[in-house]
Amino acid sequence: MKLQKQLILDHNPEQGRHGDCYRTCIAILLGVDAADVPNFTGDAVEAGLGQDAADLAAQAWLTERGYRAIQMTVSAEFSGIGKWIEKAAAGMPYILAGQSPRYSSCHCVIARGALEPVWCPSEGRPVMLEAWRDPASEAHFYFIEFIVRPVAAEAMP
Repeated sequence: MKLQKQLILDHNPEQGRHGDCYRTCIAILLGVDAADVPNFTGDAVEAGLGQDAADLAAQAWLTERGYRAIQMTVSAEFSGIGKWIEKAAAGMPYILAGQSPRYSSCHCVIARGALEPVWCPSEGRPVMLEAWRDPASEAHFYFIEFIVRPVAAEAMP
């Protein structure tokens, strides 16, 4: 991992400004500079597209480099969420997205184990996120993303 801070800290979606925590987290996990990773979310929003378009662009970019993003949405109401994520991660750091501490949007940090923050790209230190609240359903979620190198089907027994 290459710990680093976001390049765009001025994130205020209500005023049309979008930071780059997501691309910075990808850069951290890949060990590259954030400037070398596209700002998928900011670019999608500026183009009038949503997070699905950003996720597709990130997946395509990662695939070109031999990686895959495995994304999961996990209900915060699930009492075993920490243990489940800890088992799924198997020691790997991952991207954890939840409620931004400053804005009414999601924010990404690097975590490990059972939702244990390792690095917040905006703060430059570990910051725990609250679960994101879906305004439509009032449900609370965490978004988890593992970046992995897939094993070729030919290599499987």
